[in-house]
Amino acid sequence: LETDGVPLGVLGRRQVLAALSERFGGYFSAQELSFAFLRAEAFGSEALRQMWHSFWGEPVASVMMRDPVVVRDDDPLTEAAERLADNRGAELVVVVRDGRTVGALRAAEVLAWLATEREPKLGLNP
Repeated sequence: LETDGVPLGVLGRRQVLAALSERFGGYFSAQELSFAFLRAEAFGSEALRQMWHSFWGEPVASVMMRDPVVVRDDDPLTEAAERLADNRGAELVVVVRDGRTVGALRAAEVLAWLATEREPKLGLNP
């Protein structure tokens, strides 16, 4: 989501599951909610089914992660890694070019690159 080329937030599976868990008072684990991700029928209670349906009508802004980590598409990958390290809760980096979002990098992708390409330079070898 962006306004005037500035990413306002991101919405992914992690944010949805965290918000669902919060709405349900932490009663269900992320794994249980993931199982029921699209099927309210998985809940045995009518009240829980109604809460489930109500959740999906909420605005995206109420669930999204605000102020995402942002890098330019011509920044070195090490910049993305450093920004992720500085923002430990982040799971992805939004990539922008000329003020427009052009993609995203998941933290796992950056870590995989670091493990294979940068390992000797970062001193990660025992």
